[in-house]
Amino acid sequence: RVCEEDATESRQTSTLLLPVTTSLSGSDGSPPRKRPRSAASNMGGRREGDAGGSKVYAESAQICRECETEDGASEKEKTCLAFDGKYGAADSISAPNGQMRIAGLQEDGEGEEAVNGIANREHPFHHRDYIRIVIQALEHLGCRQSAEMLEQETGIRLRSPAVEELEQAALQGCWDKAESLLPQLELNDEQTLKCRLVIKRQKFLEMLQSERIAEAMNCLRAEITPLTEDSKMSHSLACLVLCKDEETLKKQAKWLGANQAGRREVLKQIEQELPPSAIIPPRRLDYLLQQALKYQMSQCLRYNRNEPWTNLLVDCHATDDLVPNETIHLLELHKDEVWHVQFSNDGKFLASASKDKTVIIWSVEEQFNVYKVLKGHEQAVNIVAWSPDDRWLLSGGGDLTIKLWETQTGDMLREFKVHTESVSAIAWLHDDDRFVSGSYDKKLIVWNAKNEEPEKIISGERVTDLAVSKDGRRLVLISPEQRIRVYSLPHMVESNKAATMTFNEQGSMTSVCISHDGRYALVNVSSDSQSTCNAATQEPQPEVHLWDLDEKKLLKRYRGHKQGRYVIRSSFGGNRDAFVVGGSEDCRVFLWHRDSAALIHALQGHSGTINSVAWNPKDAVMFASASDDNTIRVWGRKTKKTEAKKEHMNGGSAMTNGIIKT
Repeated sequence: RVCEEDATESRQTSTLLLPVTTSLSGSDGSPPRKRPRSAASNMGGRREGDAGGSKVYAESAQICRECETEDGASEKEKTCLAFDGKYGAADSISAPNGQMRIAGLQEDGEGEEAVNGIANREHPFHHRDYIRIVIQALEHLGCRQSAEMLEQETGIRLRSPAVEELEQAALQGCWDKAESLLPQLELNDEQTLKCRLVIKRQKFLEMLQSERIAEAMNCLRAEITPLTEDSKMSHSLACLVLCKDEETLKKQAKWLGANQAGRREVLKQIEQELPPSAIIPPRRLDYLLQQALKYQMSQCLRYNRNEPWTNLLVDCHATDDLVPNETIHLLELHKDEVWHVQFSNDGKFLASASKDKTVIIWSVEEQFNVYKVLKGHEQAVNIVAWSPDDRWLLSGGGDLTIKLWETQTGDMLREFKVHTESVSAIAWLHDDDRFVSGSYDKKLIVWNAKNEEPEKIISGERVTDLAVSKDGRRLVLISPEQRIRVYSLPHMVESNKAATMTFNEQGSMTSVCISHDGRYALVNVSSDSQSTCNAATQEPQPEVHLWDLDEKKLLKRYRGHKQGRYVIRSSFGGNRDAFVVGGSEDCRVFLWHRDSAALIHALQGHSGTINSVAWNPKDAVMFASASDDNTIRVWGRKTKKTEAKKEHMNGGSAMTNGIIKT
């Protein structure tokens, strides 16, 4: 029994015809939801012309649409009743031509679009493409019979007929026929030429293998040479005639032979030139799923796990458990402002540079107890840098010198003094011996740690800061002239080449760092320029900018912090550099999500400007901040061990960081 209201609703509803398993009751045991009556509910048998297609399993099910209960349906029918999903109710019905029919859409003029694979308002993708991808996935999983059944049921082929003919011809070694099919594959002239050369090369080599030398040479002269202006290719193929046996031929030509493996390699090269309309890229569904999972991770603000998200059944989600937001150590040994901090590459030590003219190395593994105190600078220490193997530590200061320290002993090994102004930046190159330094004296100097004399002095702009990528490919330099320069290494060092890329900023930059993959640069821009004004208040607003060095464009702007007069150094952090963390003149540490620029935390604890923040490269839940309040705070998540230590300290006295706290 169907009331008139339900019948009207049924005609207006778009329903996709697919056999599915569902329950008519709610998942929580509540009464089933009301759904429109499907087009096939009261049919007593197959549709006309349905022979050979999929069965209408719900044909004989008697369903009362008023109470949405099932009356006498068989087990087979129960598993294939219409389902109430995003796109409405659905049944499985085969069209006379064997193609999938979209019920409901036929009535409002959209059925033809669905059958022909045209995107509509409900589906932002083409159904034909979707089905082809499913067929390819079934083949990849080894379900060839299921793939063939889906092709038969929908009338949609994974490969175009021309591609299938080409594959058959190639596997049979019919190269002239394979070449004749190329005009049917929607290739441009360049792609056609590449495919022809691949086919003719295989044809030539197979002739040589079967010792048809005269035919092979005729193929080379009459067919291959006219197609290419590359004389080296023709010459190298001609030399193969001298190969004395089949194995030598395969080795010299780097060729698999006149067999299925060799011919499939030819097909693989041809497929790389074909458009997706002719053949889908390999493992397309896998690629799309990986993209979707990666995108979900990039949109999850607090995802900081070492392993990537792989659950296809649930959207990516994470809590604050692995996001550092608490002070777990307070380091108070410096006597003056702390201007820079940096973790060692192995994550076992933290180095800090201070206005009190000292550098302190703290042991991470020993609860940040003091490991070494390095003294020797005559003025404030601006910056420190660990060598790639953590054997050495460099420090640069206002006394115009750079000092090289042995980290295990704390001994000063060497002093470098060429700069005529305060040393503002130091970075090691990819090898363990060389480094670069910059200063406001307009000198960029390349040094060898084993020699006090510079290897190369590059004169140019004043240097505010610089950074070298972990893979040693890039050096990024910023200057007071509001320019970002990117140099290609090692070409810059060896041949004194100019910057390969230059970006113009709109404000004064104070620091730069590079992501672990070398693709992104993070730049602090202070609020002393009207170019970064707040849209609402028109007040100057500092920003941290994320530059994509591959795409050569500004990606993100991070806001909320305060920076006007002082140098502040930000950092990437977390697994896969998922976060951006930076200091502020309002005594807070700001933690942003890198890909969305959303502010996650503004952490309080310091009582002075926060000059530098560094993330531990081996601990995704730990970073350190250095402040004008003479302290360093280590941020993380409290564990049972740290809580026990806190309780012990609250009950009496404890030795921490070289100072007795009571």
